[in-house]
Amino acid sequence: MTTESGSDRSRRRYAWVAVGLVLAAALGTLAVVGLRGHSVYAVTTGSMSPTIPPRSAVVVEKGATPHIGDVITYDHHGALVTHRLVAINPDGTLQTKGDANETADAWGTPRSDVIGVVSTHVPQVGYWLVYLRTPQGFTSFVLLLLLLGQVWSWALREDGPLRAPTHALGTIARDRPTVDLGSPGFGRSSQLRPCLVLEGTDPIQGTVLAWRHDGTGWEALVRHPVVTASGRSRSVERWLPRAVLEPL
Repeated sequence: MTTESGSDRSRRRYAWVAVGLVLAAALGTLAVVGLRGHSVYAVTTGSMSPTIPPRSAVVVEKGATPHIGDVITYDHHGALVTHRLVAINPDGTLQTKGDANETADAWGTPRSDVIGVVSTHVPQVGYWLVYLRTPQGFTSFVLLLLLLGQVWSWALREDGPLRAPTHALGTIARDRPTVDLGSPGFGRSSQLRPCLVLEGTDPIQGTVLAWRHDGTGWEALVRHPVVTASGRSRSVERWLPRAVLEPL
């Protein structure tokens, strides 16, 4: 049987935490960009290649004053165009040209149609912006987030060797709180698992809090209710041998 060491599990958890932090940072960056007067658009054609490849996402500073040489995004009859400003026409309109095109655009763009000046771009991200705008894309993105959340919960589960809480270490050395002596046979995740205590004639339902091994066999720290002499019920925590326990 192949077991996973505590260090391997820790590295796996750290990897998932890192993925979560990267996603959170990306979302946070987009939120900050939006709050500071920027917009993000997708470039679907290669007219600005190689400066801005197709499927790139461009970050546009809205309301910025364009100068000759700037790459701008503007509205052309309902379509967004991202081209370079190459000249000012005599009538005051802006003459634009794609870096990959041999000739300038056949129209002049009024300044009122200019959305803003491109401040930066990110390759390949534009494809996902276009995809996420579709119902299928948005639905798949939500499902992906749910899947990542489920995988994250699996990564944080304790499998194999069990880590006992500080108050339950008992005979376990405090400088080695991880017990790595196989498995007590209580399933994949044994801590905080419901169980039956079979000490008396009537089984008592309890909860496994931790495991330890004394060299001869497994014992579990179990929390279960007891009835006092006065007839009141209270919870106790006791170390019990594995033989008197059954998982639920």
